[in-house]
Amino acid sequence: MDIQKSDTHWIVIINPVSGGGKGKKRWPKIKRLLAEKAISFEEVFTEAQGHAGVLLEDYLQKGHRHFILIGGDGTYHEIANAMMRQDITPSPDVTFAMFPTGTGNDWVRTYHPKASYRDIVQMILTGHTKLQDVGWAHLPHQGADHKHYFFNLAGLGFDAYVAANFLDEKNKHNSVAYLWALLKGLSSFKHLPVKVLFDGQTVEAPITLLAIGICRYLGGGMMITPNALPDDGLLDLTLVSDLSKLGIIGQLPRLYKGTFLSHPKVDTYQTHELHVDAGDDVFIQLDGEIIGHCPATFGIAPKAMRVVVGG
Repeated sequence: MDIQKSDTHWIVIINPVSGGGKGKKRWPKIKRLLAEKAISFEEVFTEAQGHAGVLLEDYLQKGHRHFILIGGDGTYHEIANAMMRQDITPSPDVTFAMFPTGTGNDWVRTYHPKASYRDIVQMILTGHTKLQDVGWAHLPHQGADHKHYFFNLAGLGFDAYVAANFLDEKNKHNSVAYLWALLKGLSSFKHLPVKVLFDGQTVEAPITLLAIGICRYLGGGMMITPNALPDDGLLDLTLVSDLSKLGIIGQLPRLYKGTFLSHPKVDTYQTHELHVDAGDDVFIQLDGEIIGHCPATFGIAPKAMRVVVGG
């Protein structure tokens, strides 16, 4: 589906503190580029964590269906959850364009990792969009009907352990800080006994991590699910079993290239839904956000979020 410039008015939601203040610093340039191309828009700034989702719902209630997001993966995570939980309009009827101003910017790497802001403006003008899958996680201890959503990657094991214990809100999407936190986390991390059930299979083993991907990247460019396609209706699983600490360090360069899948401790699968049994001290992260602990069930909402992409 394409959108037409002539009848499109965009609501620009800006997270001014994304990327350590990059959102606020870079907005004037983005605003100028939008104005140069006569793109109709109005701007609104988030004021606190969670505010992006509130703003989205407010503008949906007012009838708006086109949004430009100025922020990072945390902002996108808020928007995805608000989008999937609202009952104002079907989610595919809403279009999102993203200008990355975060520190990790892992979501956009799957689509247009080298696009400039001028390129993204041109994408908006061209109007080509794509429907992306959205993942969900249900944690029984949080209630029978409550779901969390993710648009990029979910995980448990070493990555969630690092996010829970060695990263704070300020630096959790920073690639350098993430790498340093990984190295610090090695000293205390212990392999986790888990049971993963999907498609009639059961995988039971001590693991280093389990990544559940809609898209491909985490931690500022680590290609943890390199074969994931954001619109194939499947969750891509990367399961790393009891890899040694030296082994983790040795695989870091291959993680950035996405070439680590041939390692004998690495297995990959695809599924529509899976259940993970583990102790309640095993944390779960969605798009870098810690949302609770095991046990958990993961699934997918196919083609649930419309995003502007290159033609």
